[in-house]
Amino acid sequence: MAKNNFIMAIGILVQVFIILTGVSQAATITVPDDYPKIQWAINNAYPGDTILVKTGTYIENIDVNKQLVLRGVDSGGGLPVVDGGWSGNAIWISASGVTIEGFNVRNSSAAGIGVNSNNNIIKNNLVSNNQHGIEISNSADNTISNNNISLNNGVGIFLFNSSGNTISGNTAVSNGNVQTGENGIAIQQNSNHNLVTGNIANSNGNKGIDISMSYWNTVSDNIANSNGREGIYVRYSSFTLIRNNIVNSNTGTGILLQYSDNNNITENNASNSLDYPEGDHSSGIGLENSSDNNISNNIAVSNTAAGVSSGYSSNNKLINNTAKFNSREGIYLYNSKSVLIENNIIKSNKGHGVVLIQSNSNKIINNNASNSLDYTEGHHSSGIRLESSDNNNLSSNIAVSNTGSGITTNHSFNNTISYNSLSSNFQAGIDITSSSNNVLAYNTATLNNNTEIYIGGSAQNKVSKNMIFGLNHGPGIFLQDSSSILVENNVLSSNYNGILLLNSSSNEIIGNEASNGEGFENNGIFTWNSNNNKISRNNFSFNTGAGIAMDISNDNKISENILINNEAGVSINFSSNNTIYGNNASLNSINGIALHNYSSYNNLDSNIASNNGCGIEVSDGSNYNTIFNNTANLNNKWEGFFIRSSSNNILSNNTVNNNNWSGIGIKAESNYNIILNNNINSNKEKGIRIDSSSNNIIYHNNIINNTNQAYDSDPAGNNWYNVTSLEGNYWSDYTGVDDGSGTGKHDFSGDHIGDTLIPHPSTGYDYYLYVYANGWMRPTIVVYTDKKGYSAGNKMYVGLNITNPGSARKADLYIWIDLPGGGKFQVAKYSSVTLPAGFDYNKMPWKVITLPNIPPGNYSWHAVLWDPVTQEIIGESISPWTFRNAAAAEAGNIKELEKALQGVSEEADFMK
Repeated sequence: MAKNNFIMAIGILVQVFIILTGVSQAATITVPDDYPKIQWAINNAYPGDTILVKTGTYIENIDVNKQLVLRGVDSGGGLPVVDGGWSGNAIWISASGVTIEGFNVRNSSAAGIGVNSNNNIIKNNLVSNNQHGIEISNSADNTISNNNISLNNGVGIFLFNSSGNTISGNTAVSNGNVQTGENGIAIQQNSNHNLVTGNIANSNGNKGIDISMSYWNTVSDNIANSNGREGIYVRYSSFTLIRNNIVNSNTGTGILLQYSDNNNITENNASNSLDYPEGDHSSGIGLENSSDNNISNNIAVSNTAAGVSSGYSSNNKLINNTAKFNSREGIYLYNSKSVLIENNIIKSNKGHGVVLIQSNSNKIINNNASNSLDYTEGHHSSGIRLESSDNNNLSSNIAVSNTGSGITTNHSFNNTISYNSLSSNFQAGIDITSSSNNVLAYNTATLNNNTEIYIGGSAQNKVSKNMIFGLNHGPGIFLQDSSSILVENNVLSSNYNGILLLNSSSNEIIGNEASNGEGFENNGIFTWNSNNNKISRNNFSFNTGAGIAMDISNDNKISENILINNEAGVSINFSSNNTIYGNNASLNSINGIALHNYSSYNNLDSNIASNNGCGIEVSDGSNYNTIFNNTANLNNKWEGFFIRSSSNNILSNNTVNNNNWSGIGIKAESNYNIILNNNINSNKEKGIRIDSSSNNIIYHNNIINNTNQAYDSDPAGNNWYNVTSLEGNYWSDYTGVDDGSGTGKHDFSGDHIGDTLIPHPSTGYDYYLYVYANGWMRPTIVVYTDKKGYSAGNKMYVGLNITNPGSARKADLYIWIDLPGGGKFQVAKYSSVTLPAGFDYNKMPWKVITLPNIPPGNYSWHAVLWDPVTQEIIGESISPWTFRNAAAAEAGNIKELEKALQGVSEEADFMK
């Protein structure tokens, strides 16, 4: 007894010594050699000891309440088994700094391994058939690595309110089931700054990896495949990094964010997602009610829904992702705004490449959205589609070989579509339907099957500076049922009609170039049933059809276009009230300008129609047109102007020179036309030819040096002079004289109308022909002052403008002032002044007068040109002005005005 007491005392002294000196020697305890139960070994161990557990089955609920190393040893029959007996946790770690390694942990009704402490290491264990595999709660800085956690009823690895933990290299597979909906790895409830890396989380009943209400976690280099729901699921969590994970073949979305902001999803492969059990399709990556996230450099391939989808989310960035072979869209946004979609490769999806639905203010930049396939039979897919989406910017994208259009909008407004490349799409390059106020600029659209740019049922869009090269599949720019569209400065070639307007009105087509040199009847622009359009300053040249073609289109303005080397410059059918002004329609193979088939009340003004087959043609019931001030020279097959089966047209002030046939040809019941003030010179066949037409009026024309001046199959049936004024034309080959031997109105010399050798050129023609070119053109006079009101002492500056556009002639000039009350005060009188041909005198001031004090009131300068031969006024001008005087008592005397005007009438100084 004494000996035992001695030994005990020695032991106590040793322990005291160890405590006092701080020196300890960790022990190794072996189970079952030292203790048959693991818990007994724990109870008898000291902190820092190692407990080795040999092969065997230990039905225990272990509480590791000391800093120990528990290491399972395969002593010949496999890893030691810790069997929880379906009562609580199999292993519970309540102390910190514990290592659990090399166990087969099973049959726990709670966790196989539960942790409620810090800085523990759990590695190389097999954890299966528990409620949860490994559960860490209210703990930090633990390492869970290289464990195999499978076939647990609940979560494989579960973190709750635990931060700073590392979960790496684990296999968490086949945990939970569809009914329980549990996950492979779950990080929940304020579990922050955890690292989940290099794990396999496959075939779990619900999610592969689940993060909820937690922040600043990193999920990297994991595999999360074939789970019952999402591969990786983030909910109510922020600042998560999800990087370089493989997330394939999940029955749900590969990676899904809900109500989660400021996360970074990058370099993942999220592919082959299957339909949810409820039948809903699944995306590779999905965002719902989640904002300010970065989705970059991911691969999303062969999912049953979109590659990447975003709903009710904003300010996300989708950059450098690859979305291919998905059963629906490549990238799908609904009710999302301010999203950046940039540099993504989006190809061969069975749906639109990128689709926005009710999504506004997004940027879609520099993506390749190509090879989209029909998602159902007959439902074609576009590269990019906007549906009820506004204020988006689509820029620098490539959309090639889609079964729909390259870019499509429907009910979408205020979008900018610019610098995109759109080619070989089955429908249009760009399709704008029921969408307004969009800008389409600097796009390149080539070889699209239907049309290059289509706008239907839309208003107030702008199509500007696009490059459009077709292959005669359809029109370059096609407006249908659209209005107030500005189409400007586009370049179009090799299309079937460069620009096509169908049922589209009040549009502006300005500054475009269209050349369609291949195919049959390809026009620069063609309008059908389209009114009130402005077609101006375009270059429509080298088209196999017309530069401008119109059918059933009224009230349009066609002005200042270049229309060269087409079949026709302008070709109009069944169209009325159009204005065709200032165009150059030259070198066209048939007509410069043609009005066909009941095209009436059109106005052709100041156009050049030269070097064509025919200059200007009016035919087939085209009546009441006005053709004024045009040039039709050097047309090399037919007439300068040709009227066939058309009546009541006016040809006035045109220049018609050197045409291969007649200058003006009228035939086939073309009646009641007026040919007036034209210059018809040096045409190779006839100056004017009339066949089978009557009641036409031809007067005040210069008919000069034509091979044959005129031909009329029935000259008595037409009027080769004005029957009211009795004035005819000038004929360069007329050799008669104005000697006063005529009869009636012209029975005196000096009226510039010939009196001998009439009619000319033969019986029934002109009886009142002029002996000078432009002899009918009368001088004009205008008198004017520098202002309209004066007082005594003011200087009055008086201007005078006299013109004589016709031949030289004499005139009397009278200038006076109309006085208040009806009197006159003569200022100047010049008799028989010679006005040279082409005279144009305009001088301000012609006179400067210092006004004296004269009676106040309304005065007028009055000027008249008088023909001394015909005794008629040929020009008149009145310029009113007012004299104001401060005091009626100082009204002054009108004679003072006479003094001030002394010397004004001494000489005709305007002739100097």
